[in-house]
Amino acid sequence: MKDTNGFYLDVAQDESLTRDITGIRINVDDSDSAYGILTAHGFKNTRGVDTLGSKSSKEAAMVSPSGLTIALVKHIKEHE
Repeated sequence: MKDTNGFYLDVAQDESLTRDITGIRINVDDSDSAYGILTAHGFKNTRGVDTLGSKSSKEAAMVSPSGLTIALVKHIKEHE
């Protein structure tokens, strides 16, 4: 969904969850650095060490000790 100011709100569904969760999606240029910062602050990758990937993006879902979820997303540009 997109509001009148151009901001997006992601709505996702995961059948394995038993409750709603709040999460933030962060688009990053350096996913390894961002991943390192979050893990240094206690965040864990929900897939262990795996990431979701395609030709155009790479994503890791990170969860803090308190339960906040951050989706790190790197959009892969043609020249990379």
